[in-house]
Amino acid sequence: MNDGTDAPGKDKEIGRGNGSERVSGYVSEADYEVGKYRPLRPGVSLQYANREPRFYASVAYNGSFWTLLNETQERNRNQQVFYYRDDDKGNGFNSSNAYWLRTGIGMKKYVHENDTYEGGSAARVVSKAEPAIRYADILLVYAEALNELDGSYSIPSWKGTAYTINRDISQIQRGIHPVRIRGGVPDYPASVYASKDELRKRLKRERFIELMGEGQRYYDLRRWMDAPVEEALPIYGCNVLMGRQERDLFHQPVAIWTLKTTFADKMWFWPIGHEELKRNKRLTQNPGWTYND
Repeated sequence: MNDGTDAPGKDKEIGRGNGSERVSGYVSEADYEVGKYRPLRPGVSLQYANREPRFYASVAYNGSFWTLLNETQERNRNQQVFYYRDDDKGNGFNSSNAYWLRTGIGMKKYVHENDTYEGGSAARVVSKAEPAIRYADILLVYAEALNELDGSYSIPSWKGTAYTINRDISQIQRGIHPVRIRGGVPDYPASVYASKDELRKRLKRERFIELMGEGQRYYDLRRWMDAPVEEALPIYGCNVLMGRQERDLFHQPVAIWTLKTTFADKMWFWPIGHEELKRNKRLTQNPGWTYND
């Protein structure tokens, strides 16, 4: 979730805190008692320490904490959940369970602190708004568009005047600052703003983090023309075949071959449904996709 530059107060003993410098060890009871590595709880791998705030708000890592305040039984609230194979509470992989986290990493972003699915009923799940577009998306697209400009452009306004736009760093920051500040992470250094290529990389990363799980990346990868590479890369995660006694092996990254990844040229476009093709004989199928004949 983090490029390694965002984590405030990084502790040298645990490396970058973003997985690029993997370290061994787990949060101890003593660590937790003195508030070290918060918000991590005892038994959590230190690879999850000192991440940026959005990581803890959005990602259900192994050993993350769930409040579940709508549970009717108090004993079922405030649960620390692990995804080891032999941990049934976390729905770990085992022969009797058809559902488990293939990567050992889940989504917490849309979960309210009161939410619970007790008894298979959605009545105890808090209703949530589903925005058509988020303001953070608008702000980041604005910054991205300005970053790509060469020269200056005049755009007529409805008032009869005109707006002059260019790669103005102060204007770019108007798009970036609200998102970064809300996320609890610092601004980029001046050297990043000075380089169009470097800022483009950071903005791609920022959209990946801020809009995680919101259905934007599919379209981002296509408009950036990054899809052939990014969508063909293998998906890596934790080794969910390992139990608590093999926790070091659980946290060793492995390719998740049950989650297939591929990209073909036809995937630049969606196929037109066969029923739609039947309705209009003048329609032609997008390249690479089949006809119903």
